[in-house]
Amino acid sequence: MKILVVDDDVGCGATLGNALQQLGHIPVIACHPEDALELLGLDVDAVVTDIDMPAMNGVQLAREIRARRADLPIAFCTGSDPSEGVAAEAAKLGPVYPKAWTLAMLRELVAALGR
Repeated sequence: MKILVVDDDVGCGATLGNALQQLGHIPVIACHPEDALELLGLDVDAVVTDIDMPAMNGVQLAREIRARRADLPIAFCTGSDPSEGVAAEAAKLGPVYPKAWTLAMLRELVAALGR
């Protein structure tokens, strides 16, 4: 599965991309939501986006993605409490996972995207 990873923290995005690659997927990394929107043309199969980003948060990005590709599965990752604020809003659009993930959690995330 080709998965677009969006995270303004370059290290977090790279780490998630490496883990996805270890699980047999093809990560496409974007550090800015605007770049992510341009990369949608690469026929990505799913998106994993950070929620807390400057300029455009993950929920705003997800809404923009859905306006362009309504069928694209989106999951979120966050270092914030997933039951509060924007993270709670994100949960209405897709599964929300903590940034402190394990490979088992990452497998679950990818399975959720494939549904």
